[in-house]
This record gives sequence, structure tokens and C-alpha cells, in this order.
Amino acid sequence: MYYIKCIVKKTNSSDFIVVENNNIGYKIYTNLKPKKDEELIMYLSVIHNDDEIIYTGFADEIELETFNVLTSINGIGHKTGLKILKQANYKKLLYLCVNDLHSELLKISHINVENYLSISTKLKKKFKDLKIEIKDKNGPVQDLYKVLRSLGVSEANYEKVAHLENENLSLKDKISKALRIINDR
Repeated sequence: MYYIKCIVKKTNSSDFIVVENNNIGYKIYTNLKPKKDEELIMYLSVIHNDDEIIYTGFADEIELETFNVLTSINGIGHKTGLKILKQANYKKLLYLCVNDLHSELLKISHINVENYLSISTKLKKKFKDLKIEIKDKNGPVQDLYKVLRSLGVSEANYEKVAHLENENLSLKDKISKALRIINDR
């Protein structure tokens, strides 16, 4: 089973919903918050344990694939995978991994020193060609600023290189160029 088109029957749990498809009710763990009687399509991860079948549902295929990569890592099961995706939606998680923003990645609960490298490496490899832009309350995330700040660069020095945020360069190239500019002055 890859996806299910269903009607939501129960929504009062924070971890799962109950949906109906062809007169069968399915308990699906999810971060989605649909309304009762809403019709939806969910992409599913199906885990067969000795005593149960666990369904975990997602709004789109990329989130499902992100979850599958997370749960392939030792120590991350379906509940922990969902908690990670609840705290940092999959777009933010992929963005942090693809752009090597390790310090930001480590701020996500359930991602620790033991597993963050596996998470980052596997997600970066799987989604290396995916273009993701995330936004915060003030607009696009200013990654150069965050990285330079984490390196101890002062606000005054950042202002000298802020124009690099808008250049069409990789984050790595922006950082290199910014550090050259700061160190040359």
C-alpha cells in the first residue's frame, strides 16, 4: 500500500487519526490535523511488527521518503521519526541537511550527536538535487548570517558581506567569499 484515499472518522488523539476506506477503519499515526469527515489522500509507511501492523501517514511523497530515511537509522522508530518531523517539518530538515547546517540540525530534539551525522548524510544523499527554500517569520532564512554568527563573526562584519545573501552561490561558496572579504579588511 503506497497511499490511501479515505474519510477521517476520529481526530481526538495527538498521535493518530482513524480513517475509513472501503468500510475498514485504519489507525494511522500522523502529524496531520484533519477535520472529522474530511476526505484526504495520505501516503503511507507500513511497518509489520510481530503483533501489529503500524500505518504512518503523510501529506506528500517527499515527506514519506524523508520519514523512511529517518526510520532506517538505528534508534529512530516511527514515533521518534514523527516527533522529529513535527518539530522541524520535512522541508526544514532537508534544507538543513542539504546545506550542511549541522548546528541548526542539532537543535532539533531527538537528533543528537550519535545520530545527526547519519541523518544528515542519508538525507543529503537521497535529496541532493531537491531545491528547497524555507521561510521564517521575517522571510527567507538568512543562512549566511546564521553560519557567520555561529563562527563568532560580529554584526558589523556581517553587514559588510550581507549582500552575498542574494547572490546565486551555494552556501559554502558564500561563506568562503564572506570570510575572504572579512579577513581582507
